[in-house]
Amino acid sequence: MPKYNKPRRTWKYSQEFKAAAVEMSYLDGITSNDAAENLDIHACMLPSWREEYRCDWRKRKLPERTKTDSQLMPIIQSIYDDGKGAYGSPRVFKALQKQVMPLDVSV
Repeated sequence: MPKYNKPRRTWKYSQEFKAAAVEMSYLDGITSNDAAENLDIHACMLPSWREEYRCDWRKRKLPERTKTDSQLMPIIQSIYDDGKGAYGSPRVFKALQKQVMPLDVSV
């Protein structure tokens, strides 16, 4: 539960409590108002907590696959440009395999 902070005007909620509240508000069949009522918080708090949750999600580290894709994109673009836009994806893939070995396509 929340800690009472001095002066006695505001409640301080832990990050775990906020995350649990946001996850509860996203459950099927439960509205934000229902979640707020069940948690004994004001309904206007959940939207700001949801925004915090989304911002934290955006700040997460990129997966390795995304980094690899961003490194390959200039190479793919140069192969496509060398083919004057006539290369389709199979031909670009074969040319990419020749340039960048080994290329793991199972991921």
